[in-house]
Amino acid sequence: MNCFVMHKFWLKSKMVFLLAFLTFSVLRSQENIHFVAENGTDVRSSMFKYFTQANVDLQGIYSNTLTKQKIHLSTEGKEYEFYLIPTALLSEDYFVTVSGEKGVEKITDYSIRTYTGWTEDGKTSIVLTIDKDFFSAMIESNGKLSFIEQLDINGKFTNEGQLIFYRAEDFIYTGNHTCGVTDLNDKSKEFVAPLEQRTNSCRVVELAIASDNTMYTKYQSNVTNVANHNIAVMNNVAFNYRHEFSDNVEYTIKTQYISTAYGNDPLTPNSTSTDATVLLPAFRTWGNGGSFGTTFDIGQFWTNRDFDGSTVGLAYVGVVCTNSSYHILQDFTTDPNSLRVMTAHEMGHNFNATHDGSGSGYIMAPSVNNTNTWSPTSVSVISNYINGNNSCLTTCSGIQKANFVWSPSFLCNSGTVKFKDKSSNNTTRTWAFPSGSPTSSTAQQPSINYSSPGSYQVSLTTGDGQSTRTIQNAVIVGATPPLNTNTCPIPTGTPGTLGPKYFSLNSISKTSGNAATDGSRYMDFSCSDATLLKEGTQYTFYINVGNCSGSQYESFEIYIDYNNDGDFSDDNEKLYDYGPSGVCGQPYGTFTTLATVPVKNTLLRMRIISDTYTNNISGPCYNPIQGQIEDYGVIFQEITVLPLDLISFTGERKGRTNILKWETLNERDVAYFDVQRSNDGKAFKTIATIPIPFSFQQEGHYSYTDAADNNEGYYRLKIHESDGSSSFSKIVYIKPINSLSVKAYYNRSSSTLDLKISNSKSGRYTINVFDMDGNTLYMDVVKSGEGENAYTYPMGNLLSGMYFVRIEDGEGEMVVQKFIIY
Repeated sequence: MNCFVMHKFWLKSKMVFLLAFLTFSVLRSQENIHFVAENGTDVRSSMFKYFTQANVDLQGIYSNTLTKQKIHLSTEGKEYEFYLIPTALLSEDYFVTVSGEKGVEKITDYSIRTYTGWTEDGKTSIVLTIDKDFFSAMIESNGKLSFIEQLDINGKFTNEGQLIFYRAEDFIYTGNHTCGVTDLNDKSKEFVAPLEQRTNSCRVVELAIASDNTMYTKYQSNVTNVANHNIAVMNNVAFNYRHEFSDNVEYTIKTQYISTAYGNDPLTPNSTSTDATVLLPAFRTWGNGGSFGTTFDIGQFWTNRDFDGSTVGLAYVGVVCTNSSYHILQDFTTDPNSLRVMTAHEMGHNFNATHDGSGSGYIMAPSVNNTNTWSPTSVSVISNYINGNNSCLTTCSGIQKANFVWSPSFLCNSGTVKFKDKSSNNTTRTWAFPSGSPTSSTAQQPSINYSSPGSYQVSLTTGDGQSTRTIQNAVIVGATPPLNTNTCPIPTGTPGTLGPKYFSLNSISKTSGNAATDGSRYMDFSCSDATLLKEGTQYTFYINVGNCSGSQYESFEIYIDYNNDGDFSDDNEKLYDYGPSGVCGQPYGTFTTLATVPVKNTLLRMRIISDTYTNNISGPCYNPIQGQIEDYGVIFQEITVLPLDLISFTGERKGRTNILKWETLNERDVAYFDVQRSNDGKAFKTIATIPIPFSFQQEGHYSYTDAADNNEGYYRLKIHESDGSSSFSKIVYIKPINSLSVKAYYNRSSSTLDLKISNSKSGRYTINVFDMDGNTLYMDVVKSGEGENAYTYPMGNLLSGMYFVRIEDGEGEMVVQKFIIY
């Protein structure tokens, strides 16, 4: 069965299909983020060569993402379902300081989330930053970048659900935007020899970010908008530093300072200057004065001021772990790709990298460009610097997550695949390529040769000194799909003026000419343009046919040679038939693949055949008179099922609840989990059922909150398999704990408040002091150790009366203690 939808084209007959398009678009928007081509022109048309757009319920997308930890996107024939892994970009004690005419406010509550993610086949990755009214994503597929951002018809940032999707190469660059670094430290640019061995370490760079009042004004005078913008940029930048150097580099944002008025800008002395060489030292002086309120490794400054000349960024060179570890950035564009490259570039200077050659296409080129690549010289320089200047950088301590990407996504007959380790918080790695050359590696980005067709297993094992993680996938090297030219001869004859000029399906996005401009009635792209498909799955395709200006209308058909026998005459091999009427322009439609495909893990031939609708296409071997045949490749991958690994199962008491957490690997055959509780460790009762959020994920991360009346208990998991079998986890016992308590004493002679806080475990606690009218007199967030902790706060001369201290642990437990001043 197939479905056809109208979109920016002329239909020779049956205009009633317009209603089908409208209904289809509304229904799809309920299930995923579905992007469609823009209608008409607006300011965005001058910013991008091409883009698609979607209007979505951001609150619903946010809630769905947090619940399911996956997100589904579709745009012009490309379908992406990403399985997401949270990233610890924000530190545990992250806070935002807001400074303006009304004073200083410290904010510790935030809802923004950062993720990395991959499609099930591991060939496409995403970096996602999402909040209740914020969405930003960077997608990498086969070495190409695409972006999603919030942009209204005036080309401005918006909190509304107006999203656009565009390829990096479709952004229209205006002007030359350069880095202002001219070797401030007089660094030489001689070639640096590459490292001879890997140090197998993982370092965390703690970042403090400041934004002046022009950023606050630009982003609708909204503090959250400014903070989210900066987080989204750094989430993208972190991807550029992960496993690119001898030591893995992870970033964590400790704090942000946001000025809402000029008088509070993070500069000492304050200035309205647009000279980057004036602003950088002023920001350094401000930062070194303790104005961030916490320690950090690198200081970052954002502004919407238009720096003098073409400069958009400036940084000190070779300064990490010194008091000059600062850089400044101009928010010169809405394009997240350009902001990513600019920021990664300036931070590269902090790590001692100097400029690559102009037009070199690397991150450290003097001008901002569309790239995702460090030059060999930059890799070597930064690696050497980190190895010799890491005294301030802590060792990674977060949960390690194994992941890798590779390009190209498939090979035809033979070739070379480049793999990239994109795991987080690991210090070691071991690759296994049983059928490749070489067969193993410990490098971050090994290149492996495959000499013959087949499906070849690849595994990556990472370690952090405490445990290991292993992730597997397969590289498919397909043979050129067969074509039986006896029963299905290659079309011959003078090429006509019609034929597919564009075709898009999943990762295929092919632009070509008509038959005459291509010089043939037949084009074979089966080895160069291919995509992965799944069995029994509906797909949307886009195609450009006909000639609207010449009133030429085409019909077309689509086939897949499922059994790989070189023809398309077997049952169910026709996917789509447009029918007797004709079309011109760019229609799109849908088809559903065969439920059980007989040949997997190799290239199969997909055929598109078109001709003027009056010629009546007679089948897949028809010789088109005016139209054309184009063949593409498709692969149905069969993934090896691995047994479930229950990596961890833990429990702890938080506030008035018991929190259970568990991690898994290889969940393909797992149906669901039962959470069971017992009072004596013998008789267990199921208290919750936790479903698997999607069909398959390499790593699963789960939690369950039990609001138990009795704050102690025994817990276990019952793991149900798809075949009806089940097994049990180990038993976890949660001990009862004591509640928070606080003692308060006001010292009149010193005008200070002395607090003694007792708690059963270490963590972050919020302290509020307020009067009887509810006015806050003092607020602080402390990281308190287990047991009794003492704190003293200057309160000034308080009047006689009753006051209150409120302590909250962030997990729901709170205690309020009054104190009286006589």
